[in-house]
Amino acid sequence: MGGGLGGSLAPGGTGGKKKPSKSPSRGPKSLTCYICGKGFMKGSISIHLTQCADKFKKESKNLGVKRKLPEEPEELEKILAMDSIPEDLLTEYNEKAAKAYNEVGLMKCPNCSRSFNPDSLKVHMKSCNAKYGTDADPFTDPNKKKQSRPQGIMCYICGKEYFSKSLEIHLKSCKEAWLRDENLKPKNKRRPLPEPPKNFEDILCGKITEENKDQYNEEAFKNYNENALEKC
Repeated sequence: MGGGLGGSLAPGGTGGKKKPSKSPSRGPKSLTCYICGKGFMKGSISIHLTQCADKFKKESKNLGVKRKLPEEPEELEKILAMDSIPEDLLTEYNEKAAKAYNEVGLMKCPNCSRSFNPDSLKVHMKSCNAKYGTDADPFTDPNKKKQSRPQGIMCYICGKEYFSKSLEIHLKSCKEAWLRDENLKPKNKRRPLPEPPKNFEDILCGKITEENKDQYNEEAFKNYNENALEKC
């Protein structure tokens, strides 16, 4: 999208001291797009904004990140309804549009906090990650990052995780392995087969929610630690 490397747009024009003048400024003045930061004439900005908003949404979707569309400055509606645009109103709009673009339209580097358009940020991240010694990725949804593989159901005998469909099959071999190992010991050293947690049958039948699965796993882990592991 709009903006060069670094991307930030300076509000209020080119800077420097303005010479006082009684005559109106010469030449048409452009309106800043508050989404991409580029300048457009009054007759074309409405068409551009529709296309630019659509491009912004598609780009965000393709990047896999949630980005809020910058808000339109209220002065734009007044400007579009006027035949002649007052200088102060144009300046006020452009300053607000530049601010919206810089603060919302651009993306921040998680390392150095500089703002970039998405294409420039991709290039920048390679060198910035190397500089800061990170593997930061602003294009990865943080919520997705937190997600892990689906949590399995713990075997209360060996402590390993299985899914409900395979746990019942596993238990048969796990019980046999337990009894085989215990039978190799002297009778006075043999341990009984660990008892399953209370809601184990519901787990096998698939009558579980995430909450009671967590409760089961906690109890299974406790049983495994207290009854299945060999004490030092």
